[in-house]
Amino acid sequence: MGSLGFIWNELWIGVFILSLILTIPIFIYTPNELILSTPNKISKSTSTFGFSLITVSYGLYGFGYVILGTFISTMAREITGLETTEFYVWFLVGLTGIPMVIFWPWFGTKIGNDLALFLPALLWE
Repeated sequence: MGSLGFIWNELWIGVFILSLILTIPIFIYTPNELILSTPNKISKSTSTFGFSLITVSYGLYGFGYVILGTFISTMAREITGLETTEFYVWFLVGLTGIPMVIFWPWFGTKIGNDLALFLPALLWE
């Protein structure tokens, strides 16, 4: 799309549409999770709620984080007055990620990893 003359905000929309289209096969072709029982732990749950949360989270992260990561430097470079901020934007993104490496796993033990991955993805969007 870039070689066809589209600018960064049009590319963003194009990638969003492509992401939606490519999400369809995930829901169609992902097999159901097999629940294996062990002598120490027997699960009677057949819920796919956790897998659904992880799948939606992955899509939200892909849309919110990967697309933003791809285009944030282009936005900083092309917006008048922000040309010199590209390095600082990436520096701040990195700094804000450091505490999350410690906080989210702890949070995951409190509410469950599936939900702990889903909530920040939802908040990011």
